[in-house]
Amino acid sequence: MNLGVASIQNSRVVFFFMLLILVGGIWSYQNIGRLEDPEFTIKEALIITPYPGASAQEVAKEITNPIEGACQQLGQLQRVESESARGRSVVSAIIKDRYHRDSIPQVWNELRRKIADVQPQLPPSARGRSLVIDDFGDVYGIFLTICGEGFSYPELRRYSEYLRREVQTVKDVKKVDLFAEQQETVFLEISRQRLAQLGINEDQIYAQLQAKNIVADGGRVRVGAEYPALDPTGDFRSA
Repeated sequence: MNLGVASIQNSRVVFFFMLLILVGGIWSYQNIGRLEDPEFTIKEALIITPYPGASAQEVAKEITNPIEGACQQLGQLQRVESESARGRSVVSAIIKDRYHRDSIPQVWNELRRKIADVQPQLPPSARGRSLVIDDFGDVYGIFLTICGEGFSYPELRRYSEYLRREVQTVKDVKKVDLFAEQQETVFLEISRQRLAQLGINEDQIYAQLQAKNIVADGGRVRVGAEYPALDPTGDFRSA
């Protein structure tokens, strides 16, 4: 009789645990994350530095080695990998796995300061051109296409920039980028026959163009009790 009672109690305990596991499984299934592109953190940054005209050996000696030395000053660094090709240096800085994703932005800021400090040691043609890329793992969730019949491309671009500023203020929006953006360009065609007639060369024209449209401080002048600012002229008004 006691054996039968013990068997019934054991069966109830097993049934209770099975029911608990079943309920926990259903609850977990209903609350599990369902992202088409799950969020993940890439603990690696690229430092790309162009060095036009230099051989791979010169790039390794004059660009890659100083940048690797700057990266190795980071206490959060796990290892450094580099690739020196003709005219370009690519250095990869990999951070230790124990750092949480919330602390990674601070690590990248420190890396940027280290790279900025090493810039004076680089050759003049490569100085200040190192680019730190730490967001190549970002995944875009929404793509929007902007078009407008009867509107010029500059008008669409201005509207796109306005829309980007507004979307950037939306909650949970991390970054908004514009793709296929075209820069406005003015092409100046020079008649060599006309230059020969006038007795001038192209360099004189380039010098005149570079001397205009420059933002400069014109100072201030005293007019009674006020000191209005002076704005120099000579900027471009049209193409």
